[in-house]
Amino acid sequence: MDYAKDGRGKLITASEAAAGLYYRCPECRADVFLKLGKKNAAHFAHRRGQGRPECELFHPSYYLAGPAPRYDIHADANAPPIPPLLISIELDPTPQSRLTGIRDWKLALTVPKASDAHGMVRIDCGAGTPRLIALSKLALDAQTYPAALNAEDFGATWVSPEVHPRYKAAIEHRVPGLNRLLANVFVNDKQKQKPFANFLTWGGSYYLVWHDSRPLDIPASLASSQLAKRDGWCCSIVTLPDDGDADIQRWIEESCDLTIAQPRRRWCVVYPPAIDIDSLGQLSLASNHQFVLATFAPAREDDEQGLLVATAGRSTASAPTRHGTQFFTIQHDAKSDTPVALTWDGFALPEITQTVAQDALSSLGAAFAFRSRSGADRYGCLLHQAQIEPLLQAVRRSELDISTISLLAGCTGEFKWRKSLRDEWKATHLSIDRGGTRREIDEDLVKRVNLILQDASFDVLLDFGALGSRYLEAHLHRAEDTQQTRLPPAVRERLLWFCIAAQSYPRGTPLTALADEALLRHFRTAATPPFLIAHRRHLDGLLRPATDLSGAA
Repeated sequence: MDYAKDGRGKLITASEAAAGLYYRCPECRADVFLKLGKKNAAHFAHRRGQGRPECELFHPSYYLAGPAPRYDIHADANAPPIPPLLISIELDPTPQSRLTGIRDWKLALTVPKASDAHGMVRIDCGAGTPRLIALSKLALDAQTYPAALNAEDFGATWVSPEVHPRYKAAIEHRVPGLNRLLANVFVNDKQKQKPFANFLTWGGSYYLVWHDSRPLDIPASLASSQLAKRDGWCCSIVTLPDDGDADIQRWIEESCDLTIAQPRRRWCVVYPPAIDIDSLGQLSLASNHQFVLATFAPAREDDEQGLLVATAGRSTASAPTRHGTQFFTIQHDAKSDTPVALTWDGFALPEITQTVAQDALSSLGAAFAFRSRSGADRYGCLLHQAQIEPLLQAVRRSELDISTISLLAGCTGEFKWRKSLRDEWKATHLSIDRGGTRREIDEDLVKRVNLILQDASFDVLLDFGALGSRYLEAHLHRAEDTQQTRLPPAVRERLLWFCIAAQSYPRGTPLTALADEALLRHFRTAATPPFLIAHRRHLDGLLRPATDLSGAA
């Protein structure tokens, strides 16, 4: 090594040092001494028995590491491949601020494990001086080091002659850094290092990293959580919906240049509904002491069972899984802040945590607060509770106003309205600012919701998915619309049967409650499974003269 610390702790170079004095290694604090030879330049070396392979400045002498070996390339042909250098991101275990919850992150470069301890390598991590690493350290395990966010690529700049040729070829291959033109995608898993993603799957969570010179407009329909900004780079964790969405798929392909695949196995928390995914990828529930989990796995040729394992603190429980859909109830008595770790056949699922809400009501769903025009009367209710129906009808009659809509950070919803059954829905997303401290929707947006609700000529739909939905029908145009088309009872029954068989249901109102015009619109947009194609053609033939059906019996 070229430098060491003297007895006063001052860093000194070998050319400035004097022989016979006391020096220490600046990394491991072990004793080192000055070597002044005729062939090599002056340098420091660890004293015999003092150096450790864990020290980055330790270079074992030949009497420790042995002579440089001679490798037989052909004999190693069947050896397992050596992984290349790996780029990943690491998250700070604690947020920068407990108030906002914004978490710091960094880019990391992982150097693969070496098969032996002979030689040294110098790795360019993009942060100035390359890092000198002894293979005696890499022989213990792969090592991870901080990497520069703005570096174009990473790789080895020098490899000593005694390094195995296969290992040399693996680390000399340079790997590219972050792409400034696209969003870089990293997998959310239980490992400390989150690696690059080669593709995405529906229902998965991923970290997106992009440069602020090309802003990324994340769709409001995606649950997302922002991380800290570093050196001009932004990072957010996003969660894709379980079901495919053409708009989101198009956005991923354009922003990330990656494809989205449908996973073979699927799982979800059935109850209570998940209300947030934090920056660590943990799934938050109002309470994780007892929840219902559903799994789906396709049939396998060997019909082998899987295994679902849940761990909370020191308690562990497991249950076998089979093909098809299964439901599991997980219950534990650990402390409230203890997360539940889940693994399915060794694959780690997101941990289940209990969220800390500012009030008990909003922790259970979408909480609506109402007040009278005079301000004397106030009411509170959750969207999925039956008591909210008369309160919303009172808003329709201009007797009450919605004062606030409270949500947790991961909740998103839609507010839709239309004038006629023949019109397309207009929609706006209802969510909160994840970077702020308030858990209420913007006041201007709440005022807009009130104005549209109080116009009785609009059909209105409040949809928060698993947290509840409410459909309020218009009062003025319904009689006119229902007289536009009248289906024969037999044809209507066939249409209802087809939609039920195809498992196609409208959102916000029961299928059987649809007027004839609305039922026709829903039937024409319904997807047709292969086994119903013949029925679809027959119904299309019956409905071809749809304009002549009015008044038919």
